[in-house]
Amino acid sequence: MRALVLGGLLLCLCASSYAYGHSQTFRLRPGSHDELMVTLDKENGHFCRFRYLVHVDHGKYGEDWILYILHEGDDLSCSVYRPSMTSSLHFQHFELEMGGDSSIQSAKVYGEEGALVPSAGSYFIDGNRVTNVAGWPGSLVRVVAHKTVAAVSPDTEAELHEEIHRRRQETKEEL
Repeated sequence: MRALVLGGLLLCLCASSYAYGHSQTFRLRPGSHDELMVTLDKENGHFCRFRYLVHVDHGKYGEDWILYILHEGDDLSCSVYRPSMTSSLHFQHFELEMGGDSSIQSAKVYGEEGALVPSAGSYFIDGNRVTNVAGWPGSLVRVVAHKTVAAVSPDTEAELHEEIHRRRQETKEEL
């Protein structure tokens, strides 16, 4: 397997299929609320959006988080996470949304110290969204969602080769 990461874009040649993704780092603080979106493939509507409301009374400092979308074969995954898998922040609300035609097929939510949170009474999947239920306990360090989408077409593979080549050239010029 060969992988190349350039400016938040991951391009990977894995056996006979491609994996490619995009990530964005952002900062959360107590009392913050917003939404953040990363787009992977505008033509097919593949994007990952995270909406959140962080409780104002929990946590003292801002924290770096990552929003990441990956397309590998016929699997599209979206995740938002705290790289250290620990957080002092508590969420009043979160929603992870994936764009595209098909619905989310599975999701996992991780709370304090990376412990898996059971879905019953904590969160639910509604079409293209994973959302917390009312009374959510607050601790969150990672949300991951998956869905099946169309595999990468030969035309897209050619475009990925061109993108890899173009980004390698840009990286060499910057050095």
